[in-house]
Amino acid sequence: MSDTTNSKPIIGIEFYNEQVAKLTLWIELSCIEVILEADTEYRIESDETEYRIEFRKDNFIVFYLQYRFGPKVFKRPYSKDFQNLPAWELIEDYSDI
Repeated sequence: MSDTTNSKPIIGIEFYNEQVAKLTLWIELSCIEVILEADTEYRIESDETEYRIEFRKDNFIVFYLQYRFGPKVFKRPYSKDFQNLPAWELIEDYSDI
């Protein structure tokens, strides 16, 4: 998944929305809004190494890339079949920012 042509290592953070309700993820500093669907896994990739996560009211999560812009955001359906996981789908690519 990572871009090996980049001289900085790519850090990936994966998480899963197990709730029935959709959640809203806001990614700063890029001002990206992602609706986190139920039973769906997500992955954020960036060359940032410092993060902050705030869990706010009304199912709103703010994810800070402390000093960088330009993450890539992927999603896939959650599966209990860990031998045959679905492929990640790129849903947001701000790596040119």
